Amino acid sequence: GVVLKEVTGPITVNTTTGDITVVFGKVNQKSPITVSTLAGDVDVALPASTPANLVVTTAAGDFYTDFNFEMTNADEQAERRFGYNVKAKLNKGGVTVNITSTGNIYLRKK
Repeated sequence: GVVLKEVTGPITVNTTTGDITVVFGKVNQKSPITVSTLAGDVDVALPASTPANLVVTTAAGDFYTDFNFEMTNADEQAERRFGYNVKAKLNKGGVTVNITSTGNIYLRKK
């Protein structure tokens, strides 16, 4: 798997197999962030005060987070039979953060 620690971004991380762990020290607001794997779990830790436009997609896995946010596509998610497609603003929005996996996605406050 891939492990990145104390990164600021922008970053693009893609794997076909294996887990990805990214721990941000600070999130650069200039360019989008993309973290994706076809077969594995994704674990991302962001500073709690990070402003971001979040897009989280799992094909079959679950989505776990300790961030509080309101989904901007709650109706769309309610119609899905499996997986998650979550769009939300963290701390009133900011840089786009795309996280995609067929496995589980963990989004943690740092």
